[in-house]
Amino acid sequence: MNITKIGGPFPLNFIPEVSYMPISVIISTFKKENVKQPLEGFGVLVPENEQKNGLRTLGTLFSSMMFPDRALEDVYLYTTFVGGSRNKELAKASRDELKHIVTSGLRQLLGTEGEPKFLTISYSPRRFPLRTEKFQIEYDIEQSTTGVATNDFTSTRSSRGVLSIDGDVVYGVVHQYSGGAGRVICVSKPIYGQGNSAQDEAGYIVGMSTCYPKPGSVRIVKGEALTLESNYSSENTLELWGGSIFLLQTLF
Repeated sequence: MNITKIGGPFPLNFIPEVSYMPISVIISTFKKENVKQPLEGFGVLVPENEQKNGLRTLGTLFSSMMFPDRALEDVYLYTTFVGGSRNKELAKASRDELKHIVTSGLRQLLGTEGEPKFLTISYSPRRFPLRTEKFQIEYDIEQSTTGVATNDFTSTRSSRGVLSIDGDVVYGVVHQYSGGAGRVICVSKPIYGQGNSAQDEAGYIVGMSTCYPKPGSVRIVKGEALTLESNYSSENTLELWGGSIFLLQTLF
């Protein structure tokens, strides 16, 4: 494919480097009576520091919860991911090892018992694209200085990096600041559930508000600094999950 601009060659060396991470996707089913703690919702993400507790997966989607027609009525269907930048070599482990990693992880998370009724594995060395920007989006929440849970405890974490390309911000979620003056690009706030059904559990964070600036209205330039800041408060929070995402539309 040849890309030209006004009739001449148009170099694409402005595009930032993208590396691809190896991942194994493991599909498994368990009979419903063998899952002692079936959780409703989309699934779970496993923080890196949980590896010390024996959880070596990236996370699991509760596929039959999201799409009930994809599994028989008497089983739960799970989609689990292993590998990525965290454990590149683990992605291409043997079938027996991957089966052990997944079943032991689901046992801890969901109380599964026995062997999966069905299990299949798909491996790809280039399954997940990963930008090489240095932004940290996962933090441990610090402990209260009193050691006692209170409703006024807060924890703030931030990470700062320099953008490698020009562009317009077209999507954002979580607190984002840019430039020396600290102009606010986007403020993303938690959405709490109000009911008892999946994706609407009362008192739990079920989503985050997002920002969709009109292209051209929030412009940032190469070399400008971007700060991602997260604020956690123990008030009304029973479960915490999150990440920082922004999409940048490249200028041509």
